[in-house]
Amino acid sequence: MKEKRENPLKYKETSESIGIELEKQAVDFISFMPGISELLFYYVLLAIVKSYLIAQRMYPNFMLVIIGPPGHLKTTLARLYGLWLEEENIQEIMFMDIAKQKELAERIEKLEWLNLIVDDMHEVMNDYRKGKQIDMLDYLARHCDSKYFKTNIIVTAESIPKKSIFSTCDRMFPIYIQKKNAEELQQLKNLISNLPENFMSQLAQRFSKVLMENSDEVQKDIRDFLRNYTVIEELDATTRLVSHIQAIQIVEFLYRKYICNGDETLSMKSQFNDSIKNHALKINKQLQVRRLQEENQDYVEIIYNILSMQKFIKLEGMSEDYVPQDDNFALYNGKFYITSGALQRVLLLHLQRTVSMKAVTDSLHDAGVLEEDKDARTKKFQGKRHYVISRAAMELYCKMKDNSERYL
Repeated sequence: MKEKRENPLKYKETSESIGIELEKQAVDFISFMPGISELLFYYVLLAIVKSYLIAQRMYPNFMLVIIGPPGHLKTTLARLYGLWLEEENIQEIMFMDIAKQKELAERIEKLEWLNLIVDDMHEVMNDYRKGKQIDMLDYLARHCDSKYFKTNIIVTAESIPKKSIFSTCDRMFPIYIQKKNAEELQQLKNLISNLPENFMSQLAQRFSKVLMENSDEVQKDIRDFLRNYTVIEELDATTRLVSHIQAIQIVEFLYRKYICNGDETLSMKSQFNDSIKNHALKINKQLQVRRLQEENQDYVEIIYNILSMQKFIKLEGMSEDYVPQDDNFALYNGKFYITSGALQRVLLLHLQRTVSMKAVTDSLHDAGVLEEDKDARTKKFQGKRHYVISRAAMELYCKMKDNSERYL
C-alpha cells in the first residue's frame, strides 16, 4: 500500500487527564448516547482507516448526518468527537457557506484523513431557500462521491429536505437523535462535561500509529473481513447503504483488534452492531420510499427547478452568438428554449438515471406548459429543434401542486 502522506496540520496536545489505557476511557465516548454515539465514534475514526480501504478498492465516499431538534447537542457531539486539530476552525464550516465552493474545496484539500463538520442545516420556509438548500446538500454529497475522497464529512441538521433526490440520500448515513425533555437534556449536558476535551485527538493518533505499524496485516484483516462478511438480510443491495455499513463495521473490527486486543466489551461490539442495524433498517425504508417517489415524480416540477436554479446547465443570453448545445438553454419572451439533448443530459445528471423522453414530453404536454408545432412537440429555433416551455405556466403549475400537497 502506498504510504499515507503526512498531514502538516498539528493535532491537539494530550491532556494530563487522559491516561494510558485509552481503550477503557473510550467506553464513555462510545456509550455516551446509546444509538448515536457508537456510530459517531466509529465514523470519525473512519478518517484514519480510509486510506487502507481505498487501497482495497473500497471507497467509503459518504457523509454522516446527525439529525435532531435544536439544542440536542448535535454540534457539541460532532466537535467533541471529530475535531482533532489545535486549529479547530479549519475543521468546521457553516452549511450555508457550502455555496462558496472554492472555499469548501480548499478546506477539504487541507483535511486529508480528518473530519470536516458542516454545521447547522436548519429548516427553512422560503421556497427559493429550500431549493438552494437541496442544491447545496446535493453538491456536498456529489463532492464526497469520488474514489479517492480522503476527508470525512459530518453534517448537523434539523432534518433532511423532503424533496432531496434519491442519489443524494444514497450518499448519506443519517442518524437520528430523538426529542428529549428538559431534564433529559440537562443530564446529558452534565455527563458530557465529564468527557475529556482532547481525548478523541489522542485516540486518533494512537489508532493511526498502530495501524501504520501493522500496515500489511491491516490489509489482510480487511480482505478477510470482506470475504467473510454477511449482509443484513433485509437491506436493498441496489443502494450504497451496504457499503456504508461495511466501512463503519470495518473500523470497529480494526479498533477492537488493534486498540482493544480483541475485547468486544471495550469496543462495545454488540451495542454498536445493534445500533447500526437499527439505523440501517430505517434508512433502507427511507431510501425505498424516496426511490418510489422519484420514479413517480412530476417531470414538470423537476425541469422547472433545474432551469430556474440553472443546475447542471447554463442560461445563455439571447444574442446572435447563442449556439444551442447540450449544456445550455435560452430564456426569451418568458419561454424556456432547450434542445432534446440538453434536457436529457440535465435529467440524467440530476436524477442519476436514464429517463424516457416520451414520458418527459408527455408530462410537459399534459400540464399544458409546452408550446408545440402542429406535427411535433418541438419548434425550430436558432436553426435547431427546441422544446419551448412557458415559464409562467410552469410557475403556476408548481405553485398549484405545492398548495394542493399542503392540504393533503
